[in-house]
Amino acid sequence: MKKISFAKKLLSIVFCLVIISEQAWSQSMVETRMSRGLDHMLENPWPYPDAKWKAKYAYLLIARNQRIDFANKLIQEWCAAYELDSSAAPTAYHDLRPEQAMYSLYLKPKYYELLEQKTRDAIEDACWRWVYRHSFLNKDQSWPLNNPTKNVWMISGSENHDAAQRSSNLLSLQVLRKAGAPYGPDATLYDGFTVEEHYLEWIKWYQKFFLSRMRHGLNCEIAHPSSYGLATISHYYDIEDLSEDAGLKQVVHDYLTVFWANVASEFEPKTGIRGSLASTRNYKWSWNQNGDIYWAQSLLYAYGWSEKNTNPNLTLLTLYLSDYRPPEILRAIASDTNRGSYMSTSRRFGRGTGWDKGIYQVVFDNGLAYNSYMRRDSWYTPAYTMSALSLDPGRDYIQLIDQSRVMGVSFSNDINDRIIVYAGNKPVGKDVEYKMTTSNGVNGLLGENCLIVARDPNADMATTNSTRIFISEGDLWNNRLQDDDGWFFTRAGDGFAGFKIAGDSGYTVVASPYNNGYYLEFNDIWAPVVIQMGEAKDYANNFEQFRNAVKASQLTYVGGKLTYTALSDEKYEYWSRSSMLPKVNDETFNLNPVNTYNNPYLSLKHGEDTVTIRYPNYQNLKIPLTAQTPTVGISPPINFFKGVSVCPNPTNGLVNINLGDLINPTVKVYTLWGELICQIDNITESTHQLELKGVSGLYIINVYSQDKSLGFKIVKE
Repeated sequence: MKKISFAKKLLSIVFCLVIISEQAWSQSMVETRMSRGLDHMLENPWPYPDAKWKAKYAYLLIARNQRIDFANKLIQEWCAAYELDSSAAPTAYHDLRPEQAMYSLYLKPKYYELLEQKTRDAIEDACWRWVYRHSFLNKDQSWPLNNPTKNVWMISGSENHDAAQRSSNLLSLQVLRKAGAPYGPDATLYDGFTVEEHYLEWIKWYQKFFLSRMRHGLNCEIAHPSSYGLATISHYYDIEDLSEDAGLKQVVHDYLTVFWANVASEFEPKTGIRGSLASTRNYKWSWNQNGDIYWAQSLLYAYGWSEKNTNPNLTLLTLYLSDYRPPEILRAIASDTNRGSYMSTSRRFGRGTGWDKGIYQVVFDNGLAYNSYMRRDSWYTPAYTMSALSLDPGRDYIQLIDQSRVMGVSFSNDINDRIIVYAGNKPVGKDVEYKMTTSNGVNGLLGENCLIVARDPNADMATTNSTRIFISEGDLWNNRLQDDDGWFFTRAGDGFAGFKIAGDSGYTVVASPYNNGYYLEFNDIWAPVVIQMGEAKDYANNFEQFRNAVKASQLTYVGGKLTYTALSDEKYEYWSRSSMLPKVNDETFNLNPVNTYNNPYLSLKHGEDTVTIRYPNYQNLKIPLTAQTPTVGISPPINFFKGVSVCPNPTNGLVNINLGDLINPTVKVYTLWGELICQIDNITESTHQLELKGVSGLYIINVYSQDKSLGFKIVKE
């Protein structure tokens, strides 16, 4: 028994050493890829020289220590062209904000030192013009836009605009509280409150905001594949990077980790994109017809999630220059090509009605149960991912949920192989489809290998007069078989697909105006469609065997009621053009699942306070959903950390930390994945030497003093 026990312990030690070695390799790989991405942006700085991208390009130049004088000039030019009238009343949507790159340039000491005084003054002026009337603290103020005394469930304009405006308030205030006269923490804004008072309220508001989003479903511009997804997340990265409040920094760090955990559990490493395509606000149909439009593809390659390399552009600069890195456990989940098949379910929020003064007010039902009657489901397999959004047709949702919903199937053999169902508009043409917003288009129901989608009974005929299936060109279109009984079969890679539009009205084939596939336009726009999938391995790689199994399944459509028994033996009942909720195995489909997130890798029981991320042979990552007491006080001057540095870098182990004039600072050393490995408190000497005893790789050294911190990345060779 002792020999067996010793052998087990030895095996465990060896395995741990392998994991540690893999993590060290992963850290080094991530930093190398991130650096190469930045180099590519320098060589190909699109969309610069467009004037709107001057400040972003300047940020890249300064971050790479290139053409510093020219970079200062670009920022000054951008600020000179920023014409927002600080005395004008704000609007909910289109007010031009300071370019987010300027916050990083001003608030990160290593970049601030490279700014000319004229540039610093210009950034301060731009921040003042923005925040003077865009932040309100007056609780009697009838205009709720950008008021941190109001609840966190107000969304101004859209989710990505809301993220931009509110983060601009927080970070503009953070700039101004560091600035000298005429600004500084005691400067008074339009409502009579000081910069410092506004700033502290935004700290508290944002803590509540990120905790509430983690509890109830992350976002409502759900899984957007293009600019909306990027725009929102990039502003959250800014807050995580730049916040001086340790509590807020931790909460937004946790939010980003839960966000990426949700993506990782739906990620397809063979294509390098999120496999689950069900999303909202896809009003440019080209966004969902091409998988390679996915905004995070190059970033997730840099994070080591896939080997599908694509080159980034300036739109991703904020994320590439951020200090945030997803934990290693997420890379392990996302990059695993043998995850098997499983369901991934999440609650989503978005109950409510129309705009009021440019504000969407999100509401919840059933009191403290916080129910939204909306869920997003994904059925992941190594060959394909199916996904759906399910809502209650008898309830109202804000337009950010109602707009341009899509759902369907993506295949793992090719990034652009996909079958998508959505409501469109005829006649078909780029001029119609480029920016056509449909309202309440389609609703869906997903089970194991089975997806049912139908036109939502609330669909607006003024914005959508068709229901269609998009089938991508290539394998899916070339392998099609159309049977006389209405079943349509096709295959791509190891994925077999069959679908049938209920009833006998059929469809009309129309080429997509983007020359990447074909539409099957429903002749009866209210008819539901059943999509039945199967993996080749489950049918002895015999497509005909799958086809016969599907054709033998029972499907009826009588009086607007679809009944289908899937290959999994589950019975589905779906009512067309009705507010009646669907049933699965005679039970009404639950739109308020027990868990906010539920899949083998990510879980949170709704109403509880701990998110759990898990993967075999990794320690579970537990994220507590608890607010932190704000720690910031009056900001020290921008040169507070003057003279603080670390060297040599790279190092073979010994590191000298020069602490300048700091009084009794604390030094903490972390792995790149956030594990604290060393802490030294109340240091009295001006230079402190420590030894990095871990494996080779990248480490983070944070210096703390007076509730402020300064971070350094250092490489151990």
